[in-house]
Amino acid sequence: MSGELTNARKKLATVPSLLKQQKAMPAVQAAYDAVLIMLKGGLMKAEREEFQELIDSTVHILNSDKKLRKTHHADHLLRSRSRKATP
Repeated sequence: MSGELTNARKKLATVPSLLKQQKAMPAVQAAYDAVLIMLKGGLMKAEREEFQELIDSTVHILNSDKKLRKTHHADHLLRSRSRKATP
């Protein structure tokens, strides 16, 4: 289990550098994978608190990325328009 937690920490740590390389989808995937690892594992209280801080920080970093926000906003608009167009 500790190997998986180390892997999750590493994935969260790669998010900022992936965003700097203009690799938004791999950054989001790394964060998603880390959250899955965390949810599957039975974490002790200190580990849960540590991951909560790491995930909060990662989500803030993802949310602060202008390109990712623009992409997400455009995707959201396309989905809402396609729902309206479908009777």
